[in-house]
Amino acid sequence: MGAYDQKLSRITSEITLGLLILMSSSALDAQSATGQITGTVKDVSGAVVSQAEVKVGSEQTGLSRKVNTSEAGLYSFPLLPVGVYSITVSQKGFSSAKRSEIKLNVDQVLRLDIDLAVGATTETITVQATSAAIDSETAAIGQVISQKQVVDLPLNGRNFLQLLFLGAGAVETSGEQGGMRQGAGNAISINGSRPTSNNYLA
Repeated sequence: MGAYDQKLSRITSEITLGLLILMSSSALDAQSATGQITGTVKDVSGAVVSQAEVKVGSEQTGLSRKVNTSEAGLYSFPLLPVGVYSITVSQKGFSSAKRSEIKLNVDQVLRLDIDLAVGATTETITVQATSAAIDSETAAIGQVISQKQVVDLPLNGRNFLQLLFLGAGAVETSGEQGGMRQGAGNAISINGSRPTSNNYLA
């Protein structure tokens, strides 16, 4: 091999290594088990409340963060670990507002708008979350299978891919990736996409 060929081979190897590092970094980012809580703070008349103090606290780990709303009354807590949270909002001239038992799932962008009532800052109005939160901030379609479902539901041969059929839009089809099913059927199409579009992260 000539000097030119050796140099070309070395450059190619460096480029390949760089691409592998970038791909590994992207895969790690995609697997982060975090979500986001965002929203707008307004008064009872519908006017936005700027510079209100918004605190988020984990009801499981004690993690807490604090931000002030923007001029448009917006707040955001990105990269929150999956869990159950409470949000407390306070501002001078208003009663404090608290929302508790807010469940945040992986990769969810949860919108939680909060209204402040006029009153003493020592007063706190607490609302417990009872309905399922809807992710209205992204166009992504997803479903979280709970630990209880994984433990309690029967799986033939303990093949985790059977859990995909708990979500709407998952159907069994023939063709690509049939071998992934470990003899438990054919490939899986989700919402009409090709089975080769499926990506499984451990």
